[in-house]
Amino acid sequence: MGQHLSLVLRGGGRHADELRQGGGDKLANTFYQNYYGNAGLGFGGDNANGGAVFREYHFNYGLPSAEGERARIEGHRHEVVARSDFTFGAPFVNSLRTSATGQWYQHSEINEETGNVNTSFDLKTQTMDLLARTRAGNVSGAFGASGIFKQYAATGDEALTPAANSNGAGLFVYEDLPLGATSADADARVPHLQVGARYDLYHIDSKAGAAKFGPSRSLNFNSASGSIGITIPLGSGLSLGASAARSFRAPTVEELFSNAFHAAAGTFDIGNPELKAETNQGVDGVLRFEIPKVNGQVAAFYNSINNYITPNIVSDTALVADDGSSTTVPLNRFSQADATLRGVEGKIEVQVAPHVVVGGMGDMTRGSLKSGEALPFMPAARLGGLARWDNGLLSADGEFRHAFAQDRVPASVSEGDPSAIATDSYNLMNVSVGLNLPSAGRLNTLTLRVDNLFDEKYADATSRLKSFAFNPGRNFSLVYKVLF
Repeated sequence: MGQHLSLVLRGGGRHADELRQGGGDKLANTFYQNYYGNAGLGFGGDNANGGAVFREYHFNYGLPSAEGERARIEGHRHEVVARSDFTFGAPFVNSLRTSATGQWYQHSEINEETGNVNTSFDLKTQTMDLLARTRAGNVSGAFGASGIFKQYAATGDEALTPAANSNGAGLFVYEDLPLGATSADADARVPHLQVGARYDLYHIDSKAGAAKFGPSRSLNFNSASGSIGITIPLGSGLSLGASAARSFRAPTVEELFSNAFHAAAGTFDIGNPELKAETNQGVDGVLRFEIPKVNGQVAAFYNSINNYITPNIVSDTALVADDGSSTTVPLNRFSQADATLRGVEGKIEVQVAPHVVVGGMGDMTRGSLKSGEALPFMPAARLGGLARWDNGLLSADGEFRHAFAQDRVPASVSEGDPSAIATDSYNLMNVSVGLNLPSAGRLNTLTLRVDNLFDEKYADATSRLKSFAFNPGRNFSLVYKVLF
């Protein structure tokens, strides 16, 4: 569209029947359909560029249920995204980025047998961000502000939460300070100190509605966050990084005000409007190395979290249907207590021959309440390996991961309690082959991928559906792309 303007148009859609779990069993009522379209206009100049995009997304999918109730979700999302960047010759602020989004989201949960709408969910979200990048001598950094505004409403007899508005705003600053000589040759060999600070204001207003949600509430969650870190070069291709930080998370509307059966999780959820914000104090370290034919990193972290919010299954409760029949489901009351999270992860890749790379990876996370009880929904420890061959025209790669059994779970108080279900170990193998064909200034790529090659039947330890739903089985995909 000319030297300074560009137009983008995209669209697509997907359709799938019921999900086939590992071993061949189908998970009932897991069909989905979606289609989308994007249209955007961008501009570019010597000192400014930007653009705007409109996105449209429609979806329709089934909800798996331990009780056998057939319900589906039908809805849409409209979104507008705009961004602009400006560069300056000023001595301190050398660039400025502004961005804003607007999103309109709506879905309805529909009973497949009666066609009735059980509940409708409507969410409008707006965000605004301002980021200025700075440089003063050898010190570089950024400062800015952000805002997020949500208007949420849920209607229907089975609404999970009351209507609520949420507004948040934050100010932040970040600086990177070299601790030594910073010539072009020496800069990569001197330690760097990184410091950052942020202050957030967050406000939630729940609206009066159905009697089960009680009176309206007005809650504030304001907090300061900060971090300090250091990166130390240890030699050619080797560096050590460490940081300490304090952060916070405000409770969600669902954690505060829920009082209904949560069909997507299979539990009856009751929120707690007295919840406080989570505050986290943590440290982490990472060792990175990149030498000829070898690269990788090893990292570890430790977090102490005050007022950690978790689902907490306290008993069973009867769920009564319109026809008077009842089903027993786990009763979840959101709670909080002090907790710790710690973990390690690592990855290494080695070029063992021309075009051939092999590697290994692993990770482990352990979470506990400070009383000693295991946190729910913690991921299982994993070990794996990979191999990749790529000569620019043809490629092939494979990745194998072994997940260990996760039996560090809370004590069970309900037969269907998803948080107390231990998961078995499992093995996953993913493979792919690809072909790259340059043609007339364009790159044509064709990729065949197979996920879960051995059709393993497994449940993810982090899933709230693991009491009745397993993960996908073997899946084939063939993708053709044209890049220009």
